[in-house]
Amino acid sequence: MSKGPFLGYIFLASIPISFMRFGGHLIIPFELIIYEVILILLAFNYLIAIVLQTKRIYINLFDSVIIAFVFFSLISVIISSDELYIATRDYRHSFFAPLIAYLLFQNCFEDVEQLRTSFLYLLLATFIVSIFAFPGEIMIGARLASTRFDNVTLGVLSSWAIAILITQRNRSYKKLYKFVIYSGVMYFFFLMVFTGSRSAVIGIGISILVSFFIFKNKIYQKIFLILIISTTISFYMLMFFIDDSSLKQNMFKNDKYREVDHTITRIVSIEHYKIALEERLHLWKKAFDVGLEKPILGSGASLRRQMGRSTPHNIFISIFLTSGILGTSLFIFLIYLAYSTLFSLSATGQSFEFLRFTFVSFTILLFVGVTNDFSGGRYILFFIILSGTSLAKKLILRNS
Repeated sequence: MSKGPFLGYIFLASIPISFMRFGGHLIIPFELIIYEVILILLAFNYLIAIVLQTKRIYINLFDSVIIAFVFFSLISVIISSDELYIATRDYRHSFFAPLIAYLLFQNCFEDVEQLRTSFLYLLLATFIVSIFAFPGEIMIGARLASTRFDNVTLGVLSSWAIAILITQRNRSYKKLYKFVIYSGVMYFFFLMVFTGSRSAVIGIGISILVSFFIFKNKIYQKIFLILIISTTISFYMLMFFIDDSSLKQNMFKNDKYREVDHTITRIVSIEHYKIALEERLHLWKKAFDVGLEKPILGSGASLRRQMGRSTPHNIFISIFLTSGILGTSLFIFLIYLAYSTLFSLSATGQSFEFLRFTFVSFTILLFVGVTNDFSGGRYILFFIILSGTSLAKKLILRNS
């Protein structure tokens, strides 16, 4: 095996491990996160390949848009001159390091099969991490403790593992293979439930259901893209007209709510959903109104962590708050481009199962982003799944 795929596998495997907690994030000297160390190795490998002329830089429209999005987000850091250190630190973890990962990850693999295999290493690492995440909570029905891992991020990784396994189920007809696949699906679903991440549970159910028919007909794909754009616009319009005063009276949580919030019954508690939605709406409205004060370029990156619950808990509101209408437009266009790329590639008839996995994983991430944004390590997952989409396009078109 050449060094490129090997480093790519190690890089994806390092991501779940990077966000384990032992009294805090697991870091090494110079405050580098583990996956950033692998990125340094990838960078050296890529520079050597360029010198030896075995690699060359190729940027497509997809890459150009995401690079523009990252560099436009730098404006929000510059605006935050009063909290420059916090804004710069967040920018590094949320945009700069993920962009480097996005670019280097694409240069690890020579075909879609290697790219697909890399996500199996992500699955394996998630399984290893989950062993440390599962203590005695399972005996009493409590949520996994967030002191060991960010619950929402672990929920996303678990849902991705389910998506990987489902798209792998037809690669062999051997009974033992099928048993391992379906046992894995059950295990990761169990894990996802115990993270208490409602958006991940709902997201994987809906995205897998949609994936069964979305690739069969172009009209479904067009309807889907129209729904994505119209729903996003409608959400922002809702923020204009929502009555914030009607939400404040329900902001005080009772003991029963707090008790349910620490158990997995929060996933099925209608009352808990109702109070949580009111709380989120109040938070989104507050952040949206602050964003309206500087709607074009945004109010600056430092405000993202000054909204009462650390962040606005909504990626669309968060980007509008920090980067304004221009940054939000770039982000929405990026989402549109990701889906349209997957749909156009499906028409080639190549690597269908990987494209389906990418569709499901990306959709789950957006579901989670609507109620929890991309903090807690989810920005790196966002950039990696987009990088895989862009690379799949390059590889499939090259072999067509």
